[in-house]
Amino acid sequence: MIMFFRKRKGFVLISTMLIVLMLSIIASEMSKAFFLDLRKEEYLSFDAIAFSKRLESEKFLLNFIKRELNKNPNVNKLNPIFNESLVFQFDDFSLEGLLSDHSNCFNINHLITFNGGQSKDNLKAIKYFEDLLSQYEISYTDADQIIDQILDWMDVDDIPRNNGAENYYYSSLLHYPREYTSKRLFINKSELLAIPSINKIKNRDIWQKLCIIPMSSTFYININSLQDEDKHLLSSAISQPNLNEIALIIKETPTEGFATVEEFLQKFNLQETDLMIPLDISSDIFLFNGTLKYHDFSYNFKTLIKQENEFNYRILDRL
Repeated sequence: MIMFFRKRKGFVLISTMLIVLMLSIIASEMSKAFFLDLRKEEYLSFDAIAFSKRLESEKFLLNFIKRELNKNPNVNKLNPIFNESLVFQFDDFSLEGLLSDHSNCFNINHLITFNGGQSKDNLKAIKYFEDLLSQYEISYTDADQIIDQILDWMDVDDIPRNNGAENYYYSSLLHYPREYTSKRLFINKSELLAIPSINKIKNRDIWQKLCIIPMSSTFYININSLQDEDKHLLSSAISQPNLNEIALIIKETPTEGFATVEEFLQKFNLQETDLMIPLDISSDIFLFNGTLKYHDFSYNFKTLIKQENEFNYRILDRL
């Protein structure tokens, strides 16, 4: 009898411990779910205000850039606004990031010009782009497809080029989503992804050196802000295929920059007739790559900024 009681007492104790353990596990899982829901709610709250904080940051940035470039208008390797991390503290959030010269990437819109409702190929720009693709070891066949399909996307006619594609392709059942060529300049780089041949370069190094200046065909290279990673751009611009020579030119460019393009040409024994595209000693288009921090959350963004004149800066695109 005593033995039976002890066994029963042990069974009750074990059962009680198991129940307590199960309740602890349930309580723990409920707590995790509660805190996860709370975290989600905080994130959704942050997501709702992040864009407004971005707008506030951009308004501040435009004034900051205007003030700094009015004090030091040189867009070169010496100007700290382009060569140091920028950190700003606001009342309830912080902003940090880098401002860079965005002229030193090839604007795809430069391949074509529009005038009076008509489009015209920019033959010099096409030759430059062909050479640039070659510099990045893109085959001639792929390069022809890329260029022809980009031009067909922008030009006003519906006649496909040798390696191009017009509405018959983009509006067919085989293409998703079904769409039509834009017959205008590009507005955003993401539009390029609609072009099938772009798949051949979107994961290559050259993709980082291609850009879209919204609805603008302007393109030039600022020789005073070139970095080593820009050597392919300069190589195609001055018709010098030796990348080691180009790297040396960039390295020997004074940190304060050249006063004129002619000074640059004379120093490196170049002729203006060698140039495939325009060179400049300054820039009026900039990219801010920033991170907005609010409590435990962060928000990354890129903003393209255009200097209209010394008094007016405006946002071209939010990337």
